[in-house]
Amino acid sequence: VLDLPRPALSPIDGVDLEAALPSVEPGNLVFIRTGWSRFYGQAAYSQSPYLSRAAAEWLLERRIGALGVDTISPDEPPHADRPPDFDYPVHRLLLGADIPIIENLRLEEGYGRRCDIVALPIALRGADGGPARVAIRLYPDEA
Repeated sequence: VLDLPRPALSPIDGVDLEAALPSVEPGNLVFIRTGWSRFYGQAAYSQSPYLSRAAAEWLLERRIGALGVDTISPDEPPHADRPPDFDYPVHRLLLGADIPIIENLRLEEGYGRRCDIVALPIALRGADGGPARVAIRLYPDEA
């Protein structure tokens, strides 16, 4: 779980991911804590930080197993300067490489460390997503 706090509408780039700890290794499930889950249920939640296309490419290069975020989406949220033809590049790159995306997480523990993550999604026929129960198990030697 990478700890990358950011203000509203701020991008997270590949250099940010490279500098974050723990380092990302092939196959890792990468969860990103921006601290934005504290705004869940408020208007501010829709103005979250987001991953840049370069960040998504960085994750692809590392062949991650999944991406989880504590925001409404890993892509840039709607705002006045977002182009009208915005095509959700993070979703397209990761999902196109069969890398699942888990959104709207509460990552209040375990950030900045390695841990086990269990995600149990509900399969919904004809849907492009669905709810999941997600749990983090901290390693005993790091608790």
